[in-house]
Amino acid sequence: MKTPRAINFLFLVPAITLAACSGEHSIEGTVVDYDTREPVSDVRVQTRQYGWKISRDSLVWDHPTVYDTRTDAQGRFRLDYEGTDSAKLQVTLEGYVPFTHWYESESTAFIKIKRKDPDRPPVKSGLMRIGVENHQPFGWSFNEGRRALDPEEADVFPMFGSRTDWNHIRLAVSGGGGLQFVSGPELEVESDFLVYTDRAPPEGYAENLSMDFDKPGGVYYVRTRDGRHYAKFEFDPTRLATEGGTTGYTQGNWALLLMYVYNPKGSRNLKYEK
Repeated sequence: MKTPRAINFLFLVPAITLAACSGEHSIEGTVVDYDTREPVSDVRVQTRQYGWKISRDSLVWDHPTVYDTRTDAQGRFRLDYEGTDSAKLQVTLEGYVPFTHWYESESTAFIKIKRKDPDRPPVKSGLMRIGVENHQPFGWSFNEGRRALDPEEADVFPMFGSRTDWNHIRLAVSGGGGLQFVSGPELEVESDFLVYTDRAPPEGYAENLSMDFDKPGGVYYVRTRDGRHYAKFEFDPTRLATEGGTTGYTQGNWALLLMYVYNPKGSRNLKYEK
């Protein structure tokens, strides 16, 4: 009789642990069109929460449970879910660019979604790398889609200060190049900065700008070194992808990975869609 009791106890422990680590939560908010600021109805808002599940008499982790809802005629929604305190919301509607962002439980979200423009297709996008290799900085050439050790062959080139200073990187250009930064607060969005910046500005470019890890992120526009082409890349200090980490930075082998858009036709059209 002792064996069944032992088995029951083993199943009871994960159940108690699961109850302690999860709970009932909700997020309320409104979804509007980014350009018109008008409410958008019938938008799907969902989140995936992962946890324990019994499958074939075995306890399985990372089982996804999807919670979703729809916005009403005023663009309002309330999403109830069980799981962790924070939730990654996925907001989708045909004809609009999908939106994703993390929100805390019981918070209020004001979400702006960008309408797709079928008459203006997206242009080339990719992942650029800027950083240091053996303590030597390297930049990026958009036309060739590669890193560049020579500043004169790069459209964007980093200039590092102290090897222990993570908070500031100076960006420089060569030839007829230029840089311009537009922050998330200026765009009035919290993430997906590339989605909300369709055209490069015609003027207002500088020869160098800083990347400040202590301030809100946004989009850097780039006029390439030939002075005739344009690109943009996203910088979000809250969601940085790097190679090397702290150790690599101090040892001289480190890189930032940044999503970019480049138009090889010379137009200022820099439309991006995920």
